[in-house]
Amino acid sequence: MRTFVGFIALLGLAAAAPNREKRQAGCASAFQGVPNICQSNPSAVFFNHPSDPTKFLQCDVVSRMYIIQCPQGEVFDLSISGCKPRSGVAVPTMTPQPLVTRLPVTYTMAPTTRPPPATIRPYVPTLQPVNTGGNSYNPCTLQSVSLGQIYFAYPGDSSKFIECDRQGNPSILSCPNLLVWDQSILSCMYKSTGTGTGTGTGTGTGT
Repeated sequence: MRTFVGFIALLGLAAAAPNREKRQAGCASAFQGVPNICQSNPSAVFFNHPSDPTKFLQCDVVSRMYIIQCPQGEVFDLSISGCKPRSGVAVPTMTPQPLVTRLPVTYTMAPTTRPPPATIRPYVPTLQPVNTGGNSYNPCTLQSVSLGQIYFAYPGDSSKFIECDRQGNPSILSCPNLLVWDQSILSCMYKSTGTGTGTGTGTGTGT
């Protein structure tokens, strides 16, 4: 019995299949079968859909056509190149919100307390006398140190000389062996041991 009922159901489905195919074949799709209008109108971009006002045609730069669906409840209007609500359809209105204006923020800069400038005291060298056998002698004066004159002959001994530091303190230094101080060149040099006299009408030297 169950086999017979199943056989009858299969026959019913087979008989209904051609009718369903005929009904589907008779339904035209708004996204298919639309000729490409872009190829004959290369300068235009938007066109009305030939059968569905809720859609429109759009062309790109290479004349390809696209079928665009308007939002629900809207139809395409070529005069504005866009979709608009259908006639009689209420369009929701936006209630403008009040503009809230914030007060400007004011920043108060605290005064900056700077320390007073440091007082620079002038440099005053300290002069120390040189003991030269009972006599105090110090050539390292303020004027000589400021002029860079820091070397002087030592009185009474040509093998020594005086060197001044920045504070005006003298130091007694000795020349190397067989050398004596020459103040004209501010250096130690070999001591001259030869003597001689010159004669004649011109200038000359002799030994």
